[in-house]
Amino acid sequence: MIDKLFSFDKNIPDRHIFESNRGPMAKEKTPSLPINKYRLVDSSLLDRGRRGKHYDLMQGILKELRAAEGTSALQIPLDDVGGIGLPNLRSAVHRMADAAGLEIQTLADEKYFYVWKTSP
Repeated sequence: MIDKLFSFDKNIPDRHIFESNRGPMAKEKTPSLPINKYRLVDSSLLDRGRRGKHYDLMQGILKELRAAEGTSALQIPLDDVGGIGLPNLRSAVHRMADAAGLEIQTLADEKYFYVWKTSP
């Protein structure tokens, strides 16, 4: 029955069907250490603070926001934020406030960006 499904060469002994003709098994190679493209440095010596290009602007907003009394909002002219788009400004202010433990709200119109604390 199996002869009908597969055509075997009857002149080749069965042991040759399963043997590899690659020769003796190759020796296992010991892994070589990769050549590093970059230099390794001790991570404990690295400054972990992130100072992006708008760090000074965010620190100024944070300082004035902390000093703001009651329900006062900071009115920040959009022309004075160094070309940051409104979505990026809003995101950066919220990240900064979150990191400082402040709860804030924001609002914007065509000329100004407003930010205020929601809890004292």
